[in-house]
Amino acid sequence: MFGNQKRRRRERHKKALESMEVVERAICQRVAFLIEQEHGAAQSEILFQYVVDLLLARPRNDDAKKRATVEQIAADIVSRDKELRDALFVSLRAKLAIEGDGFNFSGERRGMETIIWLKRFGEIPMHENDADSLIHLAAKLGRRPLVVPTQLGKISQVS
Repeated sequence: MFGNQKRRRRERHKKALESMEVVERAICQRVAFLIEQEHGAAQSEILFQYVVDLLLARPRNDDAKKRATVEQIAADIVSRDKELRDALFVSLRAKLAIEGDGFNFSGERRGMETIIWLKRFGEIPMHENDADSLIHLAAKLGRRPLVVPTQLGKISQVS
């Protein structure tokens, strides 16, 4: 009986991690597309990694001047793109649960700080705070990615 519960918990955890990877991949594709549209191909490679690290609460090493620029670009993106912002909220909430289970307190703190920063641009979606919302979002993004180049223009035109 206890073995079945452990196995189900491990399977659920593995599925949540796989789903989180799908969601993060879709977020990365969308951010790369938006940065390239706004800043051109030459600068997009440089800015992309910094912005993605900020949005996905990854550890980063950047100076204060670069951080201000990156935060402004990230703020422009998330303030105009509700679908991306909602995906970030779901992904970060799942990441908080995973980091907390693994006793990674610095990762948990980065995730919480990023969620608080994102709340300046919109409310947390009313999804349940569990793995089901992450799995559902991953399935949705697997069928229809966040990036639809024919429907999007510059960042200023994205709603």
